[in-house]
Amino acid sequence: MAPTVKQLRQALAHTKDLRPDERLLVHCHAGKSRRPAMALGILVQAGMSPSAALEHVRTVRPELIPNRLMIRQLDRLLDLQGELVAVVDAHYRSLGPDALLPDRGGLNL
Repeated sequence: MAPTVKQLRQALAHTKDLRPDERLLVHCHAGKSRRPAMALGILVQAGMSPSAALEHVRTVRPELIPNRLMIRQLDRLLDLQGELVAVVDAHYRSLGPDALLPDRGGLNL
C-alpha cells in the first residue's frame, strides 16, 4: 500500500535539511518500488535533477521499479510539472514488457 500524500509530505519535511555528508536509510518490504520512489523524491528535493536521482538510485538498487502512484504524488508535491513522472516512465519503457507484470510492480499505475 502506497503512503498517503500526508505521509509523503511528512517524509519530505523530515528530510528537507539533510546535508550531502549525511546518510539516510529508506526502507520498505522489498526495496524495489516504494523505497526507490521515496528516495527519488528526497534526492530531487535536495537539488538533484530527476534523471540524476534515478541514475543514483539505480546504482544502489539496479532492479528498481518506482511506485508510479508515489512518483505522481511526489512530482506534484515538489512542483516538478511532470518531469519526475516522465523520467520514471522512460525508465519503465526501458525495462520492456515484463515490467508490466504484477510481480515486477508495473501495475502500480
